[in-house]
Amino acid sequence: MEQDFDQPLRTRSTTITPDNGIQPAAESPAPHRSFGPGILAAVGMAALAAGFGIGWASHTGGSKSNVNGGPTVAVHGMLQLGNDAYDSTGTTCYGTSGYNDISGGIAVTIGDQAGKTLAVTSLQPGKFANGGCELDFATQVPAGATLYTVVISHRGTQTFSPADIGGGFNMSLG
Repeated sequence: MEQDFDQPLRTRSTTITPDNGIQPAAESPAPHRSFGPGILAAVGMAALAAGFGIGWASHTGGSKSNVNGGPTVAVHGMLQLGNDAYDSTGTTCYGTSGYNDISGGIAVTIGDQAGKTLAVTSLQPGKFANGGCELDFATQVPAGATLYTVVISHRGTQTFSPADIGGGFNMSLG
């Protein structure tokens, strides 16, 4: 027997009486359906996670403090590829001729003097400027380190003072 799931479930019972045999009983309402505790727990956890995510996003969006509540430094950097070190597609440029690992989306890791990773961001798509291909990056890092390190792809570690890291800096390849 097929059941129409868009309609409430109804049941019909039959009663046997001594005087005339079988007699149909009145239609009864649908039985009460409930959700199991597992489904209710999953829905509750999803709502909690969504609330936490919204709260976290509103707390950190545009914030000038790190996860621990301390001050941060805005890091702005640029990597320039020289004439023979890049190629282009349309208005976007990227590394070539031994610099194939340099392009928009490549990881930029910023650390402190102890080697602790403070932030990971990525290079923006390259643009033509100043006779080469420039790829910018920006992020926030916790303030207070005595030195900051920057690693782009596998190109080695560059070290910067707190004044340099906060004031913007340029690096070049090729």
